[in-house]
Amino acid sequence: MNKELKYKQVYGRIMELVENGTFHNNTKVPSVRDMSRQMNFSMMTVLEGYNRLVDDGILENREKSGFYVLPAEYRSEYGMSLPRPRFEQIDVYSSNMEIGEDFKNLLETSRRPDFIRLGSGSPSPEFFPGKELALHMSRAARNNFNEINLGNFNHGHAGLRKELSGLMMSGGTDVSHEDIIVTSGATQALLLALKAVTKPGDTVAVESPGYYGYFSLLEFLNIKIMEIPICPQSGLSLKDLETVLNKKKIAALITSPSFQNPTGATMTLEKRGKLCALASKFNLPVIEDDVFGELSFSGTRLPSLKSICQSNVIYISSLGKILAPGYRIGWISGGKYHKDIERCFDKGFFVQNQPCQYAAESFLKSESMNRHLKTLRRKYAENIRMFRNTICENFPSEILLSSPEGGVFLWMKLPDGVDSRDIAAAAAARKISIAPGVLFSSRGLYSGYVRLNAGVVWSSKVKDAIVVLGNITGDLQKK
Repeated sequence: MNKELKYKQVYGRIMELVENGTFHNNTKVPSVRDMSRQMNFSMMTVLEGYNRLVDDGILENREKSGFYVLPAEYRSEYGMSLPRPRFEQIDVYSSNMEIGEDFKNLLETSRRPDFIRLGSGSPSPEFFPGKELALHMSRAARNNFNEINLGNFNHGHAGLRKELSGLMMSGGTDVSHEDIIVTSGATQALLLALKAVTKPGDTVAVESPGYYGYFSLLEFLNIKIMEIPICPQSGLSLKDLETVLNKKKIAALITSPSFQNPTGATMTLEKRGKLCALASKFNLPVIEDDVFGELSFSGTRLPSLKSICQSNVIYISSLGKILAPGYRIGWISGGKYHKDIERCFDKGFFVQNQPCQYAAESFLKSESMNRHLKTLRRKYAENIRMFRNTICENFPSEILLSSPEGGVFLWMKLPDGVDSRDIAAAAAARKISIAPGVLFSSRGLYSGYVRLNAGVVWSSKVKDAIVVLGNITGDLQKK
């Protein structure tokens, strides 16, 4: 294991103990020497992890005394507090999340191409190699003109499934291409997973805040939602999940362990192992949404949940966030549930068009994919840095802001009393879109939070838009 992964484990261990209340405000954490012995890491590795926690405002290094947990009110973005859904708040999505017509119109307007779309859920197309993909598409059409005209009655082009199997190996997941089904995007893969392991009236656990697409899909399937709080740095609260599992029958868990939408949270390796142990203990199907897994700024990919627990984890991903959104290529690998997923697929699901599959296979086979991912990670990391710097310079000092290690999203806690829906309305009048926090809960939580998409091409217009948002926030704070 390389040093970087080791110091992140130290970081994650302290974060987990702070998150679950073991370490309170002003608690002295174990000395570097003691932690070195506990984790069997070098003292330099532990010190690196502690120094990162100091940099991020979690710990304070008191001279000649040691490292202490900063009081919550002094912590930076990693100390961000979130509303906690109560256990008894279980209900069908449609009876909870009602968005008024005015707000629906606001969302629709904010998708217009003449807007600065900081509220979008997808990166700008300029980040993707569209021209090069078009050449691969043309070559695939010339070389496979008969094959691409065949009907789609199988589980996807075998060549593409082999390449996707290879891509999964970067997350440590060894899956045969025969255990992969190509889908029309990750949403169809999630629908297949839910159809295979749930029935109407069941309860599914989701992250809170979590991707709003989960809520609409669960509503469509008439499935109840249990929101499990997350830490904006280390992801799902396993303590809360275990409490729920001991009290309530949960049909499945949907989780995004790497660069979660909307917070950018990433589970530590230790936490991933504990989640898989819980899944085995309670025989819980875990649906792992790994669409952002390849987007680590460091290039070091944490093992997927699927690589730790092959049997209980249903793995879904997509090329939409990393290569070709318009190609609508997703995939699913279902572990012990794969036969049930295949049966659901065979009853009426069809994979998207053959030319896109052949073109994607050709691109993934080439050296272009590795080069593209390196460039993409670098650009996203640079964008996150510029977004954060501009936000810190132009928003009220009371905000709290996430600092993700990958992906494209920033999660911001607004000053007390400021509602993100008011910011969204004022911003839309200036042709700027944001994603208000209430979109990321079936309970209408997080009105005091905003998600921003940093996956846009940086420009003076984008910078000016952030300045405008900061001014709007400041004006609302004064009211």
